[in-house]
Amino acid sequence: MIDASRKLFATRRTFLKTAASSAALGSWAGRAWGSPAGSSTQNDSERAITELYRSLTPQQRSEVCFDWDFRVNIRYGRTPLWQPDPQGILLRTHVSNAWHITPRLIGSEFYTDQQRELILDVLRATMAADWVAKLQQQAREDSGVAWGGDQAIAIFGQPGSEACQCVITGFHLTIRATTEPKARAAFGGPISHGHQPSGFYERLNHPGNFFWKQSLLANEVYKLFDGAQQRQALVTANIPWFKYQDDLLQVDRTLIVPETPWEVPRHEQDIRFRRQGDATLGLSVAQFTREQRTALDAVLASLVEPYRQEYQDQVFDCIQQQGGLEVCSLAFYQERDMGNDRIWDNWRLEGPALTWFFRGSPHVHLWIHVARDPQAPITSYFG
Repeated sequence: MIDASRKLFATRRTFLKTAASSAALGSWAGRAWGSPAGSSTQNDSERAITELYRSLTPQQRSEVCFDWDFRVNIRYGRTPLWQPDPQGILLRTHVSNAWHITPRLIGSEFYTDQQRELILDVLRATMAADWVAKLQQQAREDSGVAWGGDQAIAIFGQPGSEACQCVITGFHLTIRATTEPKARAAFGGPISHGHQPSGFYERLNHPGNFFWKQSLLANEVYKLFDGAQQRQALVTANIPWFKYQDDLLQVDRTLIVPETPWEVPRHEQDIRFRRQGDATLGLSVAQFTREQRTALDAVLASLVEPYRQEYQDQVFDCIQQQGGLEVCSLAFYQERDMGNDRIWDNWRLEGPALTWFFRGSPHVHLWIHVARDPQAPITSYFG
């Protein structure tokens, strides 16, 4: 067993040396931490947001640009309605799997063709090159309309100021570009993805799903556990939010704010960090063998693969700040195992300031919140 005090994440190079032994890491594993991925630099997001901001007319800015700490009182339907409220939630730290942060859709006449391309530049500054096209494909497959037809943006703060962020939202999407390399939270705040290429109730083994590879790698870790470890890692009941009546899915759309009571099971959208003193969910990474830990490193490499180097660095810096993966745990959910094949569709990597929840049934949702400290602000909603 690995000594819990041993920090395989003590340096970025140590992580890569450990992870490189797995073929699943691909070309990502050979990069030195802090070096560019392709043409990525820490200035890419700032440059893209600045160009977009400069292109906006005063009227456009009045509708999609906000102060950094802009707060709202939010009321939800599928498209939320909000009004400014100094006592409300921080709009820039809100996450949902399906929403429009502002009513103006990217594909509408509100934006020019040039501005739509600049918005794509913002996305390119956040996502790895091939993932921009994947998100565009996901938009078509999941919403039935081309990219821009169900996406909206908001900009918080001004380029050149201490902090600025552009949030892009839509069906199965909350993604951020931030100008803060050392942001309090990776990505500048919580993010979300989803994909259902074979329908709302996806077919077995999720054919064509861009994220399913991540889950298969997680299942490889589970296979390496001995019997006692598997029993500890497997959560047999209380998967977040799953409620069925006559085998029909019932969705709980509770708006999660800091004051929301902690419930067991949690709602899917409740990705607030585990409170101090809470029982560990699943198996502690400190109990992994060397082989199991190497397999988990491959999972983590796959989880960050969609994002540019700058944002990968933020994730790993946050993990180091909270004490490394040794203080985290990995859990698999027995409930809603599609096909009853023991290839677990639902699992969760969790730590003091880390929640990476992969929900694969009836289709894939990912809820991601990684921060430098457990007090990083967040509100969330199941869209």
